[in-house]
Amino acid sequence: MVPVRRRAAHIAVARARKQRDYRFNSIRHPESDALAGPHARDVLAQLVPALALDNESFPFMSACDARVAGINARVFRISFTGELSYEINVPWHDANHLWESAMAAG
Repeated sequence: MVPVRRRAAHIAVARARKQRDYRFNSIRHPESDALAGPHARDVLAQLVPALALDNESFPFMSACDARVAGINARVFRISFTGELSYEINVPWHDANHLWESAMAAG
């Protein structure tokens, strides 16, 4: 059985494909970086201070578009490690800037 959120996402993608509407994929050739661990929220908060990262505002398995370290990005709150974790997708040509900004933030 597919969880409700995942099923809704699959339905939305299927509808978009049927209508040939690919606007949901706004970042071509993305670079994906992950922030994971007990300080992931603190580091991300330094990179995107305008984004509310508390559990209620940005729950597990959610995503949003934001400017991270001055870069247009898509941020996902997911976890493959069992810890608090975020995945950040940026255009490949901005990946180095994101990496350097994340390292400087903590």
